[in-house]
Amino acid sequence: MQSRTYKVFNRRVALNAYLLFFFLFMLTPYIQTPYSDIAVLVPISLALLCFAGLETATHVYLRLLFAILIGFLFVVVYETKPSGIVLLIAWTLDDITRELLNKHKSRKTLNLIVVLVVMLSFVGGQYVANKFVETHSPVRVVKNRALPWQHFVLIGMTGNGGYNSPIRHTTLDFVTTKKMAQYSSQQISKRLNTLGFVSYLQFLAGKQIRNTDRGDFSWGQEGIPQPPFNRTNCQLKCNFLPMKTSDGVFQPKTLRGRLFSCSM
Repeated sequence: MQSRTYKVFNRRVALNAYLLFFFLFMLTPYIQTPYSDIAVLVPISLALLCFAGLETATHVYLRLLFAILIGFLFVVVYETKPSGIVLLIAWTLDDITRELLNKHKSRKTLNLIVVLVVMLSFVGGQYVANKFVETHSPVRVVKNRALPWQHFVLIGMTGNGGYNSPIRHTTLDFVTTKKMAQYSSQQISKRLNTLGFVSYLQFLAGKQIRNTDRGDFSWGQEGIPQPPFNRTNCQLKCNFLPMKTSDGVFQPKTLRGRLFSCSM
């Protein structure tokens, strides 16, 4: 085990990681944050490049090569940041829908084969990655203690839509993944019933504004908001961003008077 660990963590690996860090630092100052959102930028960018090549290439074998590369790159994306897989899901749904509406049978068949190659490459690559992690990882993962996907959905639809430490600690008290999933699902249902359709749409609008008002996905929350919020007398912020109630819970504002509730 010690020899295996040394192969993963040693001076040479540390030096390469250090140099890579400073190379990426030239792109954006937020690269200094050691978080998966930063690490996933590289495979996502390469996958987007392959998507562009896939859409523009005319040679069959070249398109199949891009399809295989996309599948393998999204294995890296999924292992780095699972939520990044949404790009592959969106592309797959969009491409299948387009081809079902496509009247050219020969072209439809080829494009559907390309989609299938992407999916098979991803599934096959993911299988290999899982086997590699199970046999070579120096850290043993207890799978029945992992946080379920429902937990992250609950966090994303509670408060202001950002990270929520109290919810995380409460969820972890249920110990097993199954019980944590049950708790999170109950809270999601309760949250949706409390908000209702219109209020939930307001919440989503506020979350989107908060994520994009500086173009940094709120990594610099302590900074000053962009000028448009001030020049419009905080109209967007006042109407859509969640407000904090007396019990410390963020709730979206109601429709009543929201258009004229900002202080002038």
